Amino acid sequence: MKLHSFGTKMILIVMTILVMAPGLAAQESSDSSESEITRYEPEQPEPEEKASWLSFFPLLKDRIPEEQRELLPRPYGLAYIFHTQNQWFSMSDVVLQGINIPTGLLDAVRVNSITSTHTLKADLWLLPFLNIFVMGGVANGTADVYIQNGNMPQTIGLSFPVNITTLGGGLTAAAGYRRFFITGTYTIVNIFRANADNSISQAFTPLVGYSFPVFNLWIGAQWQDTSRKQGGYLGDIRYDIDLVNENPWNMVTGFRFILVQKRLDLVYQQGIGQRSSSTVNLVWRFGE
Repeated sequence: MKLHSFGTKMILIVMTILVMAPGLAAQESSDSSESEITRYEPEQPEPEEKASWLSFFPLLKDRIPEEQRELLPRPYGLAYIFHTQNQWFSMSDVVLQGINIPTGLLDAVRVNSITSTHTLKADLWLLPFLNIFVMGGVANGTADVYIQNGNMPQTIGLSFPVNITTLGGGLTAAAGYRRFFITGTYTIVNIFRANADNSISQAFTPLVGYSFPVFNLWIGAQWQDTSRKQGGYLGDIRYDIDLVNENPWNMVTGFRFILVQKRLDLVYQQGIGQRSSSTVNLVWRFGE
């Protein structure tokens, strides 16, 4: 009887274990899943890339509304410039071998300088309204001496070759309203001559213009301080000459034609007046 009772108890225990087994397995599976969820670590966001130097300039561009920011030119530029100029100088003082030539003899002497310049220029929009640039090039031409006879200058057959190297820089300040714009550009250039003393030339060009979809037009003026003391040697003779630019101001007008939007521009500017000039720029812009 006791054996029968013991066997009955064993059967009940086994049945209980079989009934509970699925629940235990499910709980264990759940515990395992919870454990996996607990151990899961979300992916960390990748650190933001630092701004590229191509997009660093202009400074303060984040202060400009997004729709206006799109109108800004690309920050970096490289340009090739071809410039020709024809201008007249007077002599205010001439010293030959330490001997001063009387001023009265110089009143009728004029010098006509005709030059062609090839220049490479690199520029940067430092601020949305301020561009800075450096440039260097070479110039060739002639300086012909004339004697003023009434209203007509007459050549005396004296001509000097002009072969110079230039190195300089400057800045442009700009502002605009809708499609109208104004700019002011200041340039200073060191002029290096063979067999002659070096000198400095300065220019200031204020412009006002209007922007069309694919080109800009402008008109303005240009002041040049090309008056200078020039010295050197003609053979063994030392000379020192004060040249005075007869027409420091002249009128300019020009246009910019967009060849590739915000990438490649063709620029032409014409000087009008007693000092005539022509300038052609091919400008490539890049950056973000």
